[in-house]
Amino acid sequence: MNKKNLSAYRTVAEQTGLYLDEANGTIYGRRGEYEVLIYPVTADRPYQLGINICAERPDGQLTKEEIGEFCQALKQEKILTLQQKGNLIQLSLKVITNPQTLAAAVSENLNRLVALLSSKGYVNVCQGCGTPQETRGYIMNGSRVFLCPDCYSSKYRAIMEAGQEKAARKSNVIGGIAGAFLGSLIGAACIILISQLGFVAAISGIVMAAATVKGYELLGGKMNVTGVVICSLIMIAMVYVADRLDWAIVAYRAMDAEYDLFTMFRLVPKMLEAEAIEMSSYLGNLAMVYFFALIGAVPMITAAFQKEDVSSQFGPIGQQTYNAM
Repeated sequence: MNKKNLSAYRTVAEQTGLYLDEANGTIYGRRGEYEVLIYPVTADRPYQLGINICAERPDGQLTKEEIGEFCQALKQEKILTLQQKGNLIQLSLKVITNPQTLAAAVSENLNRLVALLSSKGYVNVCQGCGTPQETRGYIMNGSRVFLCPDCYSSKYRAIMEAGQEKAARKSNVIGGIAGAFLGSLIGAACIILISQLGFVAAISGIVMAAATVKGYELLGGKMNVTGVVICSLIMIAMVYVADRLDWAIVAYRAMDAEYDLFTMFRLVPKMLEAEAIEMSSYLGNLAMVYFFALIGAVPMITAAFQKEDVSSQFGPIGQQTYNAM
């Protein structure tokens, strides 16, 4: 998280009397009897904050009338939505880029939300077991959750055991090769099909990359450096084969089946030499497909590695002790 965002979050934390975990950009602490986590509603909008509380009441969830009444009373404020999913209540604010204005909006609406929940009989509960008790915010598998000590201990052990099992499990290279090859066949079929329909086939390079990488993951177990090399080599070979077969089909149709398709595939280099196929068109199309395959491969491979990192993230949000206000 960049310094500008953290600076704004520090201002919010100071204004609300809460704390900031700079490692994951989460404002946390207690307000009244409720544990509170404040963080961006979506990762790509750092200045659209959501105020999150995990609580329940005997009468069930907030009704549409209660939500409507709350939001209508704050019509002129910076509120976007108020919703309850299960026992998780989130008050989402609109995008506010000015740190002082953001801090004031969060502080005021946090107080109003706590007053609403308190007046409606809500009690703080664990997001895991749902029992009314003291909780704390945790990062679990990349998500922020409210858990009691027992639920955290149970999930902690499960994640540790899964992590040890995953670390001990070796990547299945043979399965990965098979999966990547099968995926590349889907990509090759896409390249040929789109081209034969009269469209630019280059965009299908993205499909080639996505299918190849996903195929390796499904049958190879997990992505690693070896997997990246294998996927890259298979994609390079299959893009070439698919593009050459595409040109062979074009020539086969143009020559009205004078030769079979396999023969036409073998004759593509001869046709290039004889200028029956324009070299610039051939190389330009091939380069475009490779380019789009690269565009598709980079985010897919990056996401595969990030998934490994995120799945191992767990632990309490912040290390400071704090008391109910």
